[in-house]
Amino acid sequence: MIICPLNNDECSKKVAPRKKTAFIISRSPKVIEDKKLKKVIGEVDSILKKNGFKCFYGADSASIGDYFCDICSNILSSAFGVAFSSIDTPILSLCNIFMEKGLMHGFGKPVVLFIDHLNNLPSDFKREYIIVYKDRDYLKKFIKIIKIFKSAQNYYHKLGDIALKAEDYERAARYYKDAYLMGAKKTNKKINNLIFLLRRDNNNSLSIKSRLLNDLNTFKVLSKK
Repeated sequence: MIICPLNNDECSKKVAPRKKTAFIISRSPKVIEDKKLKKVIGEVDSILKKNGFKCFYGADSASIGDYFCDICSNILSSAFGVAFSSIDTPILSLCNIFMEKGLMHGFGKPVVLFIDHLNNLPSDFKREYIIVYKDRDYLKKFIKIIKIFKSAQNYYHKLGDIALKAEDYERAARYYKDAYLMGAKKTNKKINNLIFLLRRDNNNSLSIKSRLLNDLNTFKVLSKK
């Protein structure tokens, strides 16, 4: 269940999961004047695609007006995020970048942050995946993180299996969905088994059971599109 940060009510929007998709948090590369930063974004895009991931650029996809809901939906549909920030990033863009980064963390999705200098990094982010793109080995560091993300699909499957044995069906559903987004195979088989066990379960309230079954069936349908 997702609680909308705008109205504090349960989100009713159906979000189609995008398998192996990275949400790119940045100003549009079209308007970035910093040649080094623009080069880094292009290199990151290339590395992601070589590792089988697609890139979804939030800045180029937002609708006109209040686009918060679109951004939130696209974040939910992605496996992880990659953010870019520098001393030259305009303050209004910087606010959007860190708001979107915070949303991803709130939804339990990892984010890699590329930054020009560590002294431009807010203290609360120093324990995150941080890459200083003016260092010589910045691409090696990013490739290493991507390998961690790729291995996470099996890790999420195992966590889902543990939650399933504990009959924590909601947590199992979340881990299986995370595994799918990271590119795991046979996730639908695990979700089908979860649905089967849920239908036989008599311990959860009917409202929780109904909501979870509806969520899982919707996920299955939308993931095929």
